Amino acid sequence: MRGTRTAAAIIACCAVLASASGCTTKQANESQPGSDLPTPTVQAKGDAIVVAVAPDQPIAVAVPGLGHLTAPAGTFSAPGKLIARRLQSDSQDGSLVVVGGSGVDVAFEGTSLVSPITVLFDDPAATRDLPKDALPVVLHKPDGGDWEAKLLSRTADGVPYISTREFSPNLLGWIPIPGWIRNLADSFADFTTQRTDARPCGGPAAPGWSSVDKRTTLVHLCSITNADRAEIQVQSNRRFYQWVGVPAGADYIWVEGQPDPLRRVIAKVTGHDIGSNVLLAGNGRFTAGYKQPAQTARKDFNAYLDPWSAGLSVGISVLGLNPSTNVSSAVLIVAKCVTQLLPFPSADGAKAFLGCFVTQALKNLENPDVALSAAKDLFGEAAYAKEAEEGLKQAKDRLRYLGRFLKVAGIITSTFPQLPDLFSSWGNDQPGRFTLELKGRPAPQATQPTGGSGGNQSTPPAPQQPHAVSPYDNYGAANAGRAMCRGNPGNSRSVPGGTASQTFVVPAGVSSIDHMLVQIDPDATVTGHLKVYVNGGLAATADAAAAGDTHFSFGAVGVSAGQTVTLSLGFTATSGKIITVYTAGAPGGTFTASNSCPDGAPNVSTSATGLRAVVSGWS
Repeated sequence: MRGTRTAAAIIACCAVLASASGCTTKQANESQPGSDLPTPTVQAKGDAIVVAVAPDQPIAVAVPGLGHLTAPAGTFSAPGKLIARRLQSDSQDGSLVVVGGSGVDVAFEGTSLVSPITVLFDDPAATRDLPKDALPVVLHKPDGGDWEAKLLSRTADGVPYISTREFSPNLLGWIPIPGWIRNLADSFADFTTQRTDARPCGGPAAPGWSSVDKRTTLVHLCSITNADRAEIQVQSNRRFYQWVGVPAGADYIWVEGQPDPLRRVIAKVTGHDIGSNVLLAGNGRFTAGYKQPAQTARKDFNAYLDPWSAGLSVGISVLGLNPSTNVSSAVLIVAKCVTQLLPFPSADGAKAFLGCFVTQALKNLENPDVALSAAKDLFGEAAYAKEAEEGLKQAKDRLRYLGRFLKVAGIITSTFPQLPDLFSSWGNDQPGRFTLELKGRPAPQATQPTGGSGGNQSTPPAPQQPHAVSPYDNYGAANAGRAMCRGNPGNSRSVPGGTASQTFVVPAGVSSIDHMLVQIDPDATVTGHLKVYVNGGLAATADAAAAGDTHFSFGAVGVSAGQTVTLSLGFTATSGKIITVYTAGAPGGTFTASNSCPDGAPNVSTSATGLRAVVSGWS
């Protein structure tokens, strides 16, 4: 079972790699040691195979030593002849693609192809040298062109095949998969399945005035007494990075493998508040200590995933570095590519991110001095910038191999019509909330007044009444319109619908939010779909028709100071292609416009301005 899953994971991993590069550049027709594609010498072997064909007849032509050519009725434009020639070729050392030695060329007389012919490599002689875990490919040489590689599909019983209308030499070959790529594929598969063993809870029993309420499987929890504080110990129950939102009032926060200077670097680069967010590595641990409060309090934590944690998980696996001690190396490159995963990770975002990650890491290695200077600018200090660069140097061989792979795989991107979503199951047991309950200190015993029943009596203050607040208030003059794909299924150039998102940190004095006003060009055929996330967990949804000043109301969402709220606004429509939202001012947080429809609405990620909107709630 493990072997089956590993093989599938390798294919999925390499599918991501193959899809990750948009490169369609032809390879130079020159073979050198370490080059990406060979340039084999090809010659015909044996007599030509000539078969009469007709539009109303299927074909199944045996090619000895190779397999079969098959096609259904309707493949040919007119009666004529199919002429197949078996090919043999030499093999060359040092190329990324290995040539298997056999192939086929097909020509036609009196007819042409209306639809593709399938080449089945089902003769054992053709595939006897094909390694089990290799990626089978066809090396194809167009007339007058250079060699290119195309990934083969497999039948249900594992036979490699390709359906094509392009006939000139087609040679069977494969890309060997190194052991470390098999391990990388395994690590991607393990993201969604592996759990960790809980560590012993070290220290004296937790104080009687504290208790823990665990409502998630994302983490292991225990609590102890540390001096006069209740200490909660939080260990990741996953193999990938995740964030944990930490409530206010902690006397201290300690993170395994992350000294406070490194935590400040991570917070600076990722835009997370160091006092209220912890980046937790797979199987990593952190602790937070709280003193007994004067009044009973609930300290609500939340484990969550976001584009940064997803990108760091994939990046550290690609680099092959220790997630507990080399996070700075991953942060350095993820910072250049995280926009590919905004507003939330997806399959398409995964392939774009991975291509960006490998490309940017290789660029970083080209000029170490320039890269170190850029890292210092990003991190704001030298020590961790140097540490990040050293980690990348350790991974240079892996990165260079992946770079070679992408040069070939970019040519065969179109053979991956569907990409497994590496992120689809991450954290599917969200929300990741857990609570540390703290009972208040006992009230001091009241002393009886002397000298009669008189005495000065103080009147307790009346409880403060909730009042309306606007934790995000950004409805000044618009500075730009932001085009968004409408998501109209009746117009293929508008789908999928785009997503506009805005983050902000909850200020003090806000206990809940329940309403958003946002400017969307008025059009009753367009519907906005709002999702409200608090520290990465989905907290509320609401829909509204685009109406200029567009109002979204939702059930009260409890928030506290320091938490990060993400407003994610998607679109569907019944007409048109583009709808516009607006930005204004400089409210802080990050505004993102994410579009992938063919009409070309731009992608934007900026902290220089923000969504023109107002979020309302109560103190």
